[in-house]
Amino acid sequence: MRTILSEASYAEFQSQGFVRTGLMLPEADLDQIRALYRSMPASLSNWSYFDSKAIARPGEPGRKARLKRLLRSWIPGRGHPSTSPKVYEKSIYGSTELIPVVLRALLERGLKEHLRGVSFLAAHDILLEGTKHDHNFGFHDDGFGWDIFFQTGDDVTVFIALQDMNEQTGGRLSVERHPEESILFAERNRSIQAFARYCKDQGAGLEDGRVTREGAETCRRRKHIADEYRRMGEERNLRTRQNYRKVEMSTIDMKQGEVILFNNKLFHDVETWKSSSHRSVYIIRCLPLYEMGLCPPQKFLNDVDCNRYILDGEAGEVRPIDLDTETPTFVACPSS
Repeated sequence: MRTILSEASYAEFQSQGFVRTGLMLPEADLDQIRALYRSMPASLSNWSYFDSKAIARPGEPGRKARLKRLLRSWIPGRGHPSTSPKVYEKSIYGSTELIPVVLRALLERGLKEHLRGVSFLAAHDILLEGTKHDHNFGFHDDGFGWDIFFQTGDDVTVFIALQDMNEQTGGRLSVERHPEESILFAERNRSIQAFARYCKDQGAGLEDGRVTREGAETCRRRKHIADEYRRMGEERNLRTRQNYRKVEMSTIDMKQGEVILFNNKLFHDVETWKSSSHRSVYIIRCLPLYEMGLCPPQKFLNDVDCNRYILDGEAGEVRPIDLDTETPTFVACPSS
């Protein structure tokens, strides 16, 4: 995180586990977010593709479908959505036209002051919305996501409250404090790079020397890759159980439209929502363009677009990218 956050923001991140940017998204942009997702039915919620077998379509034949079910859907400790509690009313992951609108509005208001010169893939955006009767994701850190595939240990979550969240309302985000003191967090980039090397050693298909998701899914030793992915998931599940009671957390009060930055590879949680209204947050997940040995995909979560925009940290601008015709410029991954 030292290489992507400004000196002051990095110091705040080290201490609190998040950056309070002081930025407020204008009401007009908040209304645009609300209007877009209001038009989307709850049936478009697609978070369950992270851990359900729905990603392997029933029509897919035999061996490849079984592999996709293992590689692209396995997360320990969670059941099929039909047997799990209701999680949010809407949980919609995608790559909407709001990404450049929101990021440009934040850049105009000073987002660049919190960043260094590294560029990011503005990979996808998320709406999470629910009532006090809905569950949230609970205490967790985001492990290696097969559908996302290209990711780093320094991923930045741009987190925007669509209403006030405080002690009275509940629903506040909590994040792990003092992240740089955590041995687990220190290994976050190395573990992803090690998995990329493992895939390459197993003969996974490459593009420009980087492992592709499809190349890993179809190579001859794909079962070994699936086994290693399973091992990573089991390790993540174990560390969550071991650390649940030990992690010191920052609980964050937020005003409507307020913007914070945090790293979703840290442990985080959401407290129970108490209000009779809906709780809604809008998120943009930004992935620094580190050389991880992995190729960014263009689709995820059942054929949904992703990785369509670049956030240039040096120029302070957002632009579209077509990964079919343009390879982004990657930089060396920091050692810590």
